[in-house]
Amino acid sequence: METIKLRNGVEMPVFGLGASIIPKCEFRVKFGGKIEGSEAAQRQFEMYEHCIKSYNGLMYDVSPSYGMTEQVLGAAIKHTRKRRDMFIALKISNAEQRRGDVTAAFEKHLKVLCTDYVDLLLLHWPNPDTFIQSYKVLENIYDSGRAKAIGMSNCHEHHLKALMEATSVVPMVNQIEVHPLFTNAPLRAYCESLGIKVMAYSPLGRMHDVLMKNKVLRALAAKHKNTVPQIILRWDIDSGMAAIPRTLSPKHFAEVLDVLNFSLTDEEITAIDGVNENVRLRFNPDTVDYNLV
Repeated sequence: METIKLRNGVEMPVFGLGASIIPKCEFRVKFGGKIEGSEAAQRQFEMYEHCIKSYNGLMYDVSPSYGMTEQVLGAAIKHTRKRRDMFIALKISNAEQRRGDVTAAFEKHLKVLCTDYVDLLLLHWPNPDTFIQSYKVLENIYDSGRAKAIGMSNCHEHHLKALMEATSVVPMVNQIEVHPLFTNAPLRAYCESLGIKVMAYSPLGRMHDVLMKNKVLRALAAKHKNTVPQIILRWDIDSGMAAIPRTLSPKHFAEVLDVLNFSLTDEEITAIDGVNENVRLRFNPDTVDYNLV
């Protein structure tokens, strides 16, 4: 697995498995590794188990905002007993920030995930009333060694400036929406200037029809004998980012990892940059209702 070196030397995989949302449900792992529970929990468990057994060093992105994904991942970790071969990126939710005890929330996450540390700990959103104080708690957790790296999600430049004025550890990662329809280039450049690595979520733009049918992307896919999604994910890597696509299909994920077998030229990267239309498909951190995320 290709990696990106964070400021403190931690190697972050360029790819992670994004989590699907699993509604609250009862489930258990039966003898032989079969899940008894909802169909969503069963499919996610099977995907986690497959990836844990098949890929060393893969990143797994989880948050309490995604329903039961942590519980299912924890069950897969316990069942496979291969935690050391995984890179776990955990996010603290807005609800946990508002409750005011991030340390207790983090310790609960460790128990659910069947681990005693995470590789990357992020705040899911820069909640205006809580994110600076919450990040200070992340600094303490980082100092304790229970988080190998810390960072933020969904931060604009002004959020990062405010954070750095009040704290001592510059975020190592900023997880933000990035895809060819929304390259987020100014923010990415700002992060790069500070040594903050960017992790792209919704990297395939939710497979938006405009994106999948784009002439530039289709021409590059034909040239490289790859698919449009593979071209986009290679663009992420060659632009210095990590990406966390979501899928519940082992076959589709194997296709994702095929992007490690080719690269794009500088001219091709620039051509994809030009696809940008500044079309955001997810929430804007400055206008989102923080009671809903």
